Amino acid sequence: MSPPELPGLTLVRFLGSGGFAEVYLYRQAEPKRDVAVKVLKDAALAARFAEEADAMAELGDHPNIAQVFFTGVSADGRSYLVMPYYPRANFAERARTERIPVTEVLRVGVRIAGAVQAAHEVGILHRDIKPANVLVDRLGEPRLADFGIAGRTPPSVDGGVLMSVPWSPPEVLRGAASSFQSDVYSLGATVWHLLTGRSPFEVPDGDNGVDALADRIQQTAAPRTGRADVPGELEEVLLRAMAPEPGARYASAREFARALRAIEQRGGFPEQTTVLPPQPVRVEAAEETRLRPVKPNGLTRVIAPPTYVDPPPPKTNRSALDATPPPWSTPPAVAEIPIVASDTVNRPRSRPWAAITLGGLALAAAVVTGVVLLSEGEAGRPADPGPVDPGVREQNAGGPVAPPGKPAVTAARVDPGILRFTWTYSAQFATDSFAWRTSDLSRSGTATAPTVDIPAPAGSLVCLEVKVVRADGSSASASFSPPGCGS
Repeated sequence: MSPPELPGLTLVRFLGSGGFAEVYLYRQAEPKRDVAVKVLKDAALAARFAEEADAMAELGDHPNIAQVFFTGVSADGRSYLVMPYYPRANFAERARTERIPVTEVLRVGVRIAGAVQAAHEVGILHRDIKPANVLVDRLGEPRLADFGIAGRTPPSVDGGVLMSVPWSPPEVLRGAASSFQSDVYSLGATVWHLLTGRSPFEVPDGDNGVDALADRIQQTAAPRTGRADVPGELEEVLLRAMAPEPGARYASAREFARALRAIEQRGGFPEQTTVLPPQPVRVEAAEETRLRPVKPNGLTRVIAPPTYVDPPPPKTNRSALDATPPPWSTPPAVAEIPIVASDTVNRPRSRPWAAITLGGLALAAAVVTGVVLLSEGEAGRPADPGPVDPGVREQNAGGPVAPPGKPAVTAARVDPGILRFTWTYSAQFATDSFAWRTSDLSRSGTATAPTVDIPAPAGSLVCLEVKVVRADGSSASASFSPPGCGS
């Protein structure tokens, strides 16, 4: 299939082909940037393709979820979606080629669990969480991508959806409907993989075919990582997340994230050495489940049943999280994710997994950087929030708190190559933190003070937008500010 001609985009090269789409690198004319364009192969899958774009667009403001720029239909009738392109290695590639420090794995696990919780909050299951779908932006922040099989309503094309076997929970492989706890299992399996360089049920030098892997997942409990510097507490958290019975797992992605974060804060393991940023890799090599022929390593996909998810309940009690970050944590803890139900509606069982196929491509994508959003325990039962900064308790005690005003952003050149942006807003708190992004979405980050320095050659125009985040998650800015520009 030849690449389509698309208005405003110039083809650069082919990136890869998956089960239902081909992916190309294009250069966008206005604004100038590289973009990844996913082109649907089969018009019969257009509805599901649109659902993927809708899911990612709905969650696009989350700092750890990949973004969709826009969608369209080419002149020859093929549907496509346009996403940011990042050539850095995804976490499947990194885990395959390096020993990722435990501290970094914890950080990534917390952030991706927060992204999953955000999806669950609006009733969306990801259903394909795995290292290859954890991408890395220019600032090194993880981004959860590929919502191609995400679901909250009955599939509109056929009775099943594709799911990757090595990180899939046993009940889904047996033909049961997916649930929030199914995504929790895949989160645990993904963190396990990042620590070891392989999926939990792969046996070195053993039979890792699809059938062998599926049998182990369904018949045996998940093993420990066996990595010497992984603390016992983390081993226990992963074993609970991957418990064979869904009811024995963490009830939500939020609870799993909080368990990881508690370990991160206590720091009960030796310090890790600094790892250099990963080198760029070709997207074609990013994940065998997506691009390569079936190999005897089990990294393939099977048909999973459709998923039905109830709408989330009204948001209820909230509690503050620890406002003091661990010594190695990159950004401070900020907003929390609201309560979300963990139940799904039991519908008639679909056929058990059977048909084997290769999946789609894990695209390189990114969105604005930020920190993970977490919240309290299950509905009606607040979880232990851990130690809380007394100042946070006092400022929120005794009644509602005024929301922050919309930041007014200004810029000044402080160096031939540096623009300094500052912002002011009403109802400021000392514990506020900030997410920022450039208006062209080429750069993003977080800040603990209302100022940030942006490298920019003299004469180049840079516009910055800012969002205020409250330490306890209350009254945070719902959207970014109007841009402030400098040159």
